[in-house]
Formats: sequence, structure tokens, C-alpha cells
Amino acid sequence: MTRTLSIRQAATLGLVVVLCLATGVWGLFRVSAKSGLWAETCDLTIVSADARNVEPGTPVRVRGIEYGRVTSVEPSGDNVCIQVRLDRKARDLLFADASATVQTKGV
Repeated sequence: MTRTLSIRQAATLGLVVVLCLATGVWGLFRVSAKSGLWAETCDLTIVSADARNVEPGTPVRVRGIEYGRVTSVEPSGDNVCIQVRLDRKARDLLFADASATVQTKGV
């Protein structure tokens, strides 16, 4: 024996399903907005033999335009690991074989 739903029950059930789906999609976008494909920033590690005048907060430029800042500088053997956080816009400007240089800002 099958029971049919009244119009009111069907509307209530439909509303609950739509609200649950909307909440799930909203949560997914909130979580993924901070990491992965939709991240607002990307973190990179630069290994350099010389990091004079580089400290947390130092601006990072890509092709002459400021896209981020240094987040940390830590020694690693004979080199220095420089952690940088770049804006999402810079992601398309960097390639797998990209190189970095440490330069002082001129007067």
C-alpha cells in the first residue's frame, strides 16, 4: 500500500530539501574559498642562498607589480627558506620553472 503526500506535505518536504541543499552549497563555497582552486591567496616557498634585508612583511613583486608579502624567513642548512603569500591574481603569472631573485629597493 502506498501513501501519497498532500500538497502541503509535499511543499514542506520540498522546502526542507531546497534549504538543506542551499546550506550545503553555501558551506562548500565558504570552505573552498579559503583553500584550493578558489583560494584568495597562494603560499609559496622560495629557497635562496641570500636573504639579506628580507623579513616578514617585505613586499613581493611579480613582474614589477606588488602581489604579496613575505610571511616568514627561516634558515635551512646553507640556504634560507622564504615563505611568501601572493594574491590569487599572481598565480597565472607563475610557471613551474619560475625563478626568484632577492633585490633591494633603490632610492
